[in-house]
Amino acid sequence: MPDLLVHLLKLPPNEPPAANVVIRRAQPWELSTVRQFIQQNFSATWADETSVGFANKPVSVFIAAIDHNLVGFAAYECTRRGFFGPTGVVESGRGLGIGKALLVSSLLGLRELGYVYAIIGAAGPVHFYQKAVGAIVMLVVAMSTARGAAQAKVDVTGKWAFNVETSAGAGSPTFTFKQDGEKLTGHYTGTFGEAEVTGTIKGADITFSFAADAQGTAVKSTYTGTVDKDTMKGKLVIEGFGEGTFTAKKQ
Repeated sequence: MPDLLVHLLKLPPNEPPAANVVIRRAQPWELSTVRQFIQQNFSATWADETSVGFANKPVSVFIAAIDHNLVGFAAYECTRRGFFGPTGVVESGRGLGIGKALLVSSLLGLRELGYVYAIIGAAGPVHFYQKAVGAIVMLVVAMSTARGAAQAKVDVTGKWAFNVETSAGAGSPTFTFKQDGEKLTGHYTGTFGEAEVTGTIKGADITFSFAADAQGTAVKSTYTGTVDKDTMKGKLVIEGFGEGTFTAKKQ
């Protein structure tokens, strides 16, 4: 079961359930009654978790009753800070809007504590929470983030064909790169002959340079740009020859 995230500044109105249902905050002296109700109708684990809420000020447990008989409960700030749950409604009380009323009351309680987001841990009825308070599945967010990170990761290892435009003229050099983490090495072949290349790559940002012999004069060229999959573009500075731009494509 996934964890859910709820934006507490976008909660729906706290609409009352059926007319004969009372939703209210539990009182400290009701700990034993509520704990027994939860243990008998749900589980001892939920009863233990909810008991923590009775130590909070105010008590972070809401209860639902029909004719003074408990039919449901909801707790928050018990299992972990900023968490909603556990919660439950007995079968005879379902379909009356009790679950949603308990949920919204508890989330408003979290908002009053200063939270902007709440987490519903290991949520069972995901569709209910999505419809009731606009909850989103955190697993999807995590997967999307991981997928985005994977797409952002680049590897420029291989041979690249460049097109260079400078104030001194144009050229079509080739570079062969080898990437090891953020470290970049390689080989240049072009107008200045051949030279070894060194540089760095961080995310999609790439910088590399080489020094070549131009008619007895050492000339350093520095390229700075960005990588997008199998393409690259940016600016370059050739000492003594000016500046320019480049585009490149992996072969």
